[in-house]
Amino acid sequence: MSTPYDRFVYHLDLSILAYHLYHQTLIWPMDPYYEQLHRSQQDMREFFMSTLRANLKNFFNDAQRGPEELGGLATSNPKLDPIITEYQRLYPWNHSVVAPEPGDWNYLKPSLEIVKHVKEIRMCSRLNLNQLEVIATKPHNDGDNPRDVLYCFEGATGIVEKERPIGNSSMTLPAWSLMGFVLLKYNSPQDINDYDVHITFRGSRSGNGTRAAKGGWMENGNADWVTDCDSAISMTKCPEISPTGKVPFGFKNSLISTLPMIWKCLEAIARDHVDNPPKTIYFTGHSLGGALAALCAVSMRHGEGEIALRNKYKVNNWPWNTSVELITYGSPTIGTEDLVDGAKFKLKADRVYIHGDPIATVLRAKHIGTELKLAGNLPFKIFDFVRHEPYLIREELVKVLGLQALNRPIPEAPWIKYRSFSDLLASNDWHTFLEVNGNRKKLPDFLKYLKLYLYALGVSTNKHKPNRVAEQHLEDLINDFNNEEVQWDKIKASSRGFWDDLDFERFMLTCYLLLRYSQNQQAGPKRQALDDLAKKQKVFLGPG
Repeated sequence: MSTPYDRFVYHLDLSILAYHLYHQTLIWPMDPYYEQLHRSQQDMREFFMSTLRANLKNFFNDAQRGPEELGGLATSNPKLDPIITEYQRLYPWNHSVVAPEPGDWNYLKPSLEIVKHVKEIRMCSRLNLNQLEVIATKPHNDGDNPRDVLYCFEGATGIVEKERPIGNSSMTLPAWSLMGFVLLKYNSPQDINDYDVHITFRGSRSGNGTRAAKGGWMENGNADWVTDCDSAISMTKCPEISPTGKVPFGFKNSLISTLPMIWKCLEAIARDHVDNPPKTIYFTGHSLGGALAALCAVSMRHGEGEIALRNKYKVNNWPWNTSVELITYGSPTIGTEDLVDGAKFKLKADRVYIHGDPIATVLRAKHIGTELKLAGNLPFKIFDFVRHEPYLIREELVKVLGLQALNRPIPEAPWIKYRSFSDLLASNDWHTFLEVNGNRKKLPDFLKYLKLYLYALGVSTNKHKPNRVAEQHLEDLINDFNNEEVQWDKIKASSRGFWDDLDFERFMLTCYLLLRYSQNQQAGPKRQALDDLAKKQKVFLGPG
């Protein structure tokens, strides 16, 4: 067994790491899906996103990702939410915080058994396909000798085929984001030839699930959900994935967009290990990521043209016929019966899910893999999406396995949920996070984006271009955020009369604290002042 602890928990932790890295790239972790705006006024969210679309074209460069329109690659794409990410923020050794909805703060800390061995992280995108950019290198610590490499790749979601069959179809424009990574993992501290390759996909991320699902069925809104819903409607033949059967449209389009980057990552590994293939090639992912992992494994093992592609990228000597393993978590169905039957004998496959998970148990098509059904320590109810959550799947796995499996300790949970930002600030996790030594800031500094956020917020609040008084309030507020020495009371005073809602005032304080924590993370008077302010104000995002 080449994994450092139980292979089911280990690969789930890799799947959670894919979410973690995606969370790190979000430029507004306190409100990445614009839920705070929806709370105050339903139409304010639409005003806010329209203002962003109007201003982001001049702001975007190669560092940012989102809907294609925003990158200047197309003229119109108004249907997808402008969820914006930046790959330069990737730093797998750091924790991440993100609030997908008010009253729901997710705190992710990568498994130490995974990231302590990672030497560097590289990024492969369609705009820079022939050069995998080194984003970050692990800080040197005495006694460390990290060798593993994380090759992150981007992919597209939100593509919808407007006409069918595929031979006569047109597609809507996608949104681009980090879709996963390829981990080059050495199994021996000395032997460069003893290594495995783990290809991992992230699952869907959104704010309010009900609205995201409704928008997905209408082919707009959250790009991940558009892909999910398009996968539930109909299926198509795709020889690149399988010579037999059909696959869901949404999954097919997302995977096809991602494959060029994955092949480049594999090529980079092969180039550094000429004539020395990996011992095992793993595919894994949760939810949407599980479906993409399964179809990717089928494609590289069973698709038409796979031998030509393996030769092209110089990985044909890898053990494709003998040592390919697939492990999925909460995965939806991936295709018709003839597709699954044609592929299931060509790779070892397991699928893990909690009994009652609607994503994993609704049979639109066929699953692949030996079933590992977990009981789930929750009262059963129809459409219980909590059972789909990766942190709960992990809890159930650990219960089944015990605290130790095969005499190898299982690390603590990497995904923790808090009901409020105040609860997070009061936790030992937060203080441990801030006190970790290292030469990299623990939180990404989103000051350069906050000005745009506040401007769009001001326009949205007034439902038109702000008047002179509002413009002055907005300018004062932006200047106050830029002033490192400014106190919260001044920011509160400059925003009074512009945004009077108490919940919104707390939201602004959350932004202020995140910003200041990202700038003043060392122990000392400033940090203590921030801690005191947080406790005094009992900050939270939303009503809790």
